[in-house]
Amino acid sequence: MKKRKSLIIGCSQMGSISSKYSKYDYINTLKTAHSEDITYYDTAPSYGQGDSEKILGKIFRGLDNIYITTKTGYFITPQYKFLFQFKFIIKFLLRLIDTKSNSSVKGGITNLRKNGNYLYKSFTKKSLTKSLISSLKRLKRKNVYIFLLHDPETKDITNHEIIDTLTDLKSRKYFKYAGVSINTIEEFYEAIKFSIYEVIQIPYKLYKQLDENNFEFPSDKKIQVRGLLFFNGYFDTAILSKLLNNEKLQCLIGVSQEKHLKDILKKIDD
Repeated sequence: MKKRKSLIIGCSQMGSISSKYSKYDYINTLKTAHSEDITYYDTAPSYGQGDSEKILGKIFRGLDNIYITTKTGYFITPQYKFLFQFKFIIKFLLRLIDTKSNSSVKGGITNLRKNGNYLYKSFTKKSLTKSLISSLKRLKRKNVYIFLLHDPETKDITNHEIIDTLTDLKSRKYFKYAGVSINTIEEFYEAIKFSIYEVIQIPYKLYKQLDENNFEFPSDKKIQVRGLLFFNGYFDTAILSKLLNNEKLQCLIGVSQEKHLKDILKKIDD
């Protein structure tokens, strides 16, 4: 049961137009996670084309023992923002189409799943502030636990206007911790230099690289590991369980189905 305290439920596919699961599948999964004493959840404005945060807000509104991470950096283009107003209809039509025989449709869905051309990036003071306020409205919360820069480049991590903006927003109690969700070792080494970045979210392959080189993670940083390996369509629970034994780490897992979540919890509890 102790390991569950270090689990984070990743909500990137929640409500997505490219997901094969319904909103109600995700709602049931969230309710099960909460009943199983999981209190950490990770989302972003771009996840589910904005619906991920809305679903979390609907389920966890008014609950204090829920710790939500959201991010900033990716924004939906105006054209797609209009299109996604009709997402329910689009998803229904896509289900009527045999994507295996229609390569153009299949390619379009693949692009959506890979964050294709419907997103653009921005880390200006205005976009950071507006993004956070909008996220709080969708989440139906006055503040979040963690606010991350989403895939920033090194120049963004070291940008003093961005650092000053995060410092100001934190002083106004919009979030408890600021941090970065990054992909490269260069970005990691830059991020740990700055005190404002108290949470560093990294992919498993980067964590493994650092760990194999006996890197001593800074004691003043919270390290979150995402992108765990899969085995037969499931997370490699042996790796997950090993990581959860390290009290300095938290592990992010994306789970769509209630049954899948219960299977994972059973394996790490054994």
